[in-house]
Amino acid sequence: MSVTIVVASFLPWAVKSPQDLLNPFETPQGGLFSQLQSKVAFAVFNDLTSTFTAWRGQFTIAGYGLPSWVVVLGALAIPLCVNRPTLGLCIAFGSLLHLIAFGLALTLFKATLSIGYFMTLAAYLITIGSLIIRWLFRRRTAS
Repeated sequence: MSVTIVVASFLPWAVKSPQDLLNPFETPQGGLFSQLQSKVAFAVFNDLTSTFTAWRGQFTIAGYGLPSWVVVLGALAIPLCVNRPTLGLCIAFGSLLHLIAFGLALTLFKATLSIGYFMTLAAYLITIGSLIIRWLFRRRTAS
């Protein structure tokens, strides 16, 4: 599953069109906003979109930024926890929570989630399921 997450990290997680940033009822005037609006208008005119991958994205809460590639590091750390399924579960749940929060934030900003995000989400769900099964098996054999 870790290989799947690493491969999915290079695929698009979300795509956002700059058209969502334009307000057709406002006219550009001087200042910073007009510069932003003209840049967005240029992007719309040239059909540019923003593509988010695990390597191009960050989730910020209360000024603390957590890059999306943390999810990939979590996927690479889980196999190292083969003999400690509880630690692997903690890493997997933390990465899954970050992934879900990132997806919700992108959805709130009208981004369209893409194949890389769903592959990563599915791989983490399968990983968590297999870690829970392994954890239960180790508890039964220990007693």
